[in-house]
Amino acid sequence: MAESGHKAVVWCDPDQVDLIRAAADRAAITIVGAGSAQVGRAGEVAAALGTNIEHLNDLRAALATTQAELVLLAAPGDFGAAGTGAGERDAEDAAVLAAARARGVRILSLEPMPASVLQVAAPTLVAAGEIEDPDSGPGIVLGPNGAPPSPAAQGGGAATWGGWAEFCAPVRISRAMRDAADLLEQIAPVHTAAVECWCGRGQGSLGSRVFDAMDAIVSVLGDPEQVDAVYVWPVRGRAVRPEPGESLRGLSGDLTANLRFADGRGGTIVASNRAGRWNRSVTLVGEGGRLRVYDDGFVWIGSDGRTVDSSRDPSRKRSATGTGDDAGAHAAAAIADHIARVLDPHSGPARPTDYRRVLAAAGAALLSARTGEGESPGTILKMAGGG
Repeated sequence: MAESGHKAVVWCDPDQVDLIRAAADRAAITIVGAGSAQVGRAGEVAAALGTNIEHLNDLRAALATTQAELVLLAAPGDFGAAGTGAGERDAEDAAVLAAARARGVRILSLEPMPASVLQVAAPTLVAAGEIEDPDSGPGIVLGPNGAPPSPAAQGGGAATWGGWAEFCAPVRISRAMRDAADLLEQIAPVHTAAVECWCGRGQGSLGSRVFDAMDAIVSVLGDPEQVDAVYVWPVRGRAVRPEPGESLRGLSGDLTANLRFADGRGGTIVASNRAGRWNRSVTLVGEGGRLRVYDDGFVWIGSDGRTVDSSRDPSRKRSATGTGDDAGAHAAAAIADHIARVLDPHSGPARPTDYRRVLAAAGAALLSARTGEGESPGTILKMAGGG
């Protein structure tokens, strides 16, 4: 791993070492410390990532003392995952992260943090949150019907702060979505959206993929009126239907959801962390045709059926046929792109994820998977005391 001016601390599982090493190389950062939520594996992880890397046994202590510019939480374990939003642990974790951010440390997490709308409603979380200007930066966020939202419509306070840790590599602000930004206005108003978020072992939980997909679809279509979801856990060649909890953290398997909006628009998400490798796509259908954005580019097909514009990375095809990079290259590239952006002083900040709205939609999906009925994100917010 080449030395660079940017230093980072990482927290990951042993099976994530190759992914983290590849992302660090692509982003040109130097890992100076590493640990793992798996007891007794910190030394193993640090040694596997390279030489002269300090192995860390306590994430909270590391966050409190690190002089690194970046902390990447690939597998945070139980950190920030109390789930109720009312526990002492939530307040402690929020305070540790707030103190680290105050020292200028950028904190990225592959897992959503917070992971439940219950945590968003907690006073400790709101107090520790950071309010960002919704108009600062080139993040792609469209309001209902594909129209750019007004600053007032973006909300403030807990609705737009960046959370405890910034979610790493959301498809909403991926390189391909940034490249396609101008085309979004060309196909508006958007009336149908479909988001697919897949990954394989060591590349994130199902919860992270559901969060990513919901973040993308809410940013385009706004708040769904109802979410109807199915959660599947494949076991020994057959599918079973367990009941997920209220938090996205630690979730594994597959989830599909149909989203209905009050004005007749519709959306769907499909997510899985058991899909072999990292692939994501966002398909938007509007008056100007169909825009499909992948991790490696985009294709715009006009309403007359002709390809109006497209841009795809040819190396992706080589990788898919086994002659290019390994199966984790797509995930590493997405993570590296986000790391590079947050460390680049010339890169404007992307619009922050609206955790309250995204987690309410995700919470409705989890509740729907339990009840077998369509559920309302608005009801979820009321139940959490945040409506």
